[in-house]
Amino acid sequence: MKSTYNPEVHPKLAAQYALDGLTDKEICGKLGISKPTYYDWQKKFPDFLNSTKKNKAVVDYEAEQALYTRVMGKTYTETKCIYQVDKEGKEVLVRKEVTNKHILPDTLACLAWLRNRQRDKWKFNPDVALEHNEGTLNDLVETLKKANHSS
Repeated sequence: MKSTYNPEVHPKLAAQYALDGLTDKEICGKLGISKPTYYDWQKKFPDFLNSTKKNKAVVDYEAEQALYTRVMGKTYTETKCIYQVDKEGKEVLVRKEVTNKHILPDTLACLAWLRNRQRDKWKFNPDVALEHNEGTLNDLVETLKKANHSS
């Protein structure tokens, strides 16, 4: 069976779809091919494989940087355009820089980061025994519930 692969078109389309953040399944849908065909093309045509691999890496890096910004927070300068009335009574557009604008760190982003980078220290598993034989987190929650009901 003859392949419908077009070396002038398919690597470029797949590269753009990967850069748009599409998954392999979504790229297959856009190209009108099955997943086995997609993976077969990646094996047979290095340009096709490299185009998707490279652009997925770009998007992943951008996502990592966005997560890092949410984890650490950020201070930045913002330029605002406002209308003011000049001496002659005409409205003029004026640009103003507002410094020290802040993006505060996001708790969920921090947890996601730490749970992935320091898994042993930050994993969330309420059924794992705590240090010093103090029981599990679930045991502690149940003890606190009983204490609240008895008081």
